[in-house]
Formats: sequence, C-alpha cells, structure tokens
Amino acid sequence: MAYSQLLGDLANDLHDAQSPLLADLALCGEDLIRILQASSRLCPSHAQDLDRLADTAHVHMRAAREGDPFAWRRLYTDALLVRCLADASAHAHLEEGPATECIERLDRILIVAGAPGEGRRDLVQALIALIQRDFLPCAPFSLEDADSSTLPEISSRPPPRVSAAMLPVPRLPDPPSIVAFQRRLHTPFILPGFARDWPALTTRPWRSLAYLRAAAGRGRVVPVEVGRDYRADDWTQRVMPWGDFLGALQGGEEDAVLYMAQHDVLGQFPGLMEDVEVPDYVYCAPEPPEGYPEYRPPGNEEQLVINGWLGPRGTVSPAHTVRRYSHKAPNLH
Repeated sequence: MAYSQLLGDLANDLHDAQSPLLADLALCGEDLIRILQASSRLCPSHAQDLDRLADTAHVHMRAAREGDPFAWRRLYTDALLVRCLADASAHAHLEEGPATECIERLDRILIVAGAPGEGRRDLVQALIALIQRDFLPCAPFSLEDADSSTLPEISSRPPPRVSAAMLPVPRLPDPPSIVAFQRRLHTPFILPGFARDWPALTTRPWRSLAYLRAAAGRGRVVPVEVGRDYRADDWTQRVMPWGDFLGALQGGEEDAVLYMAQHDVLGQFPGLMEDVEVPDYVYCAPEPPEGYPEYRPPGNEEQLVINGWLGPRGTVSPAHTVRRYSHKAPNLH
C-alpha cells in the first residue's frame, strides 16, 4: 500500500547513519531522535510520543529569538509525517474524522514549520492529495457551480487615498515597461484592471466559494487573524477550517472579524497558483539598500515570497516590506 511504502522509506531515512537528515536533527538531542526513530518502525506507531515530540519542537521553535530554528522545524515536520503515515498505513479505510485529523496535521507542517528539508514539502502535498483521494473525495468544480455561493462583490470605485501616505498614490492607465517600472521602484502606484484576465477572475473564479473549497479539497485548515487590526489589544491568531473561514467571509455567524494575512496560501493550495500570473516586475528588485545589511533574499530557486491576504471589508493591513526572509513559527493553536 502507498502509505506503508512511504512510511518505510521515511523510517529507513531516519535510521540511515549517513543520511543528512540525522545531521539536521542533531541539535534536538539523541533522546528525541531515538523516540522518532522507534516510532517510525511501529505500526500503529506511538501516537502520544509523536504528538509530544511535535509539541516539544513547537515550544523550541517559538522560543528561538534569533536565526532559523531549522532542527526543531525538521523534528516537528517528521514527527507529524510519521504520525499521519502510521495512521493511514494501519487502516484499510480511515473514517472521516481521523482522515480530517491527518490532513490538519499535514497542513500544520506547512503553516507552522514550512516543511523544511529536501523533498519534505512535496511529500506533505502528495500525502494530502492521497488521503483526500482515498478517504475524503469531493466532486470536481464546474463553472455551473460558480454562482451558487459567492463572496461579496468588490467595489469597482477607485480606492480611497491612503490615509498614511504623504503624497497621492498615482493610478497608471497602462502597465509600465520594465525600464519604466525600475525607475518607479521606490514609489508606489496602482494598475487598475491589471489582473482582469487572470483565471482567478474568469474560468476559475476566486469569488466562488465552491471553487475555493474544491481547489483546496476537504479537511484543510488555514491560519487566520482574529480582529480588524493586528495592532489592537484584542487581536489574536488561530487555525481554523478553510470552509468555515470562507463561510465567515460570506457572512457567517462569527462575532469577530477573521482575516487571513500574509500567508503562503498559493503554496499551501498549489492549484491556486495556476490561477494567477506572476508579473515580470517581481524579478526587477533592486540591490538591498546600504541601511539593511542583514537583508537576505528568499532561499527558494526564484528568490520570491508570494503571500496572500483575504479578509472582509474594513480589515487593516499596513504597507509591507521585506527586510529579511526566514521561517518563524507563528503562535497558532
């Protein structure tokens, strides 16, 4: 069975003294590594031991004040991977509840730890797709479903002036050339209608709740901010089901304002990446200014960070700049 094979491959990797993985985990200590190794050979595994490993790793990730707690992110990732693979391997059929719990653990690997290590993100995404296919299937989306439930229409009126801006932000009638864009790098501007032909606004409409649910599949969870402005005293964060979050945006019964901010939603739901076109402008970034010597570009092949913001009218998100790229564990429960 696919799950048993995947678990066996992961267990072999964890027991291979020559594997780079063990070097990555060394900072976590031999005792924790032995627990992870032993649990990977058991089916059913020691579920409580693996849960405690993930909890311990998360505590250390949150406690890291400087740098990237890579070893603890690896431990968190592999503990939950072993947990999910063992659960799926031990049952010919996972009931909806346990299958959904597996998907949530895998999503937390992406959200909390970033699935570090060669091949880990691909393994997490493949395992999510397998569990959804085998235990949580859903009907494919068609355009006929698009109008059955939709998010509120976005106003076509020009956006108001940014209250914190010293000068008006210009609206350009046409996209500038690359050379013209480079001359404007240090001044913001608006391109009305720039994305109107993207699939996200046409054939795979993001205004459709049915499409957004189908693109993610069943059982998915996302990180959300609770409150209109993260600078407010009552602001907090939590992880919640993707479908419940979409329902709240449509006008659910949630009392608090829910806002998904600065999240790699396209990385978590790769199907959505096909709905957008990455502008060539993003590859024209200037050299970092002398005043930010600690800046490091993103560590992926394209050196890009692509985040999404999704929330109701009235939420507040100040202008964002990237000074340094590293993965920090969010305080999510």
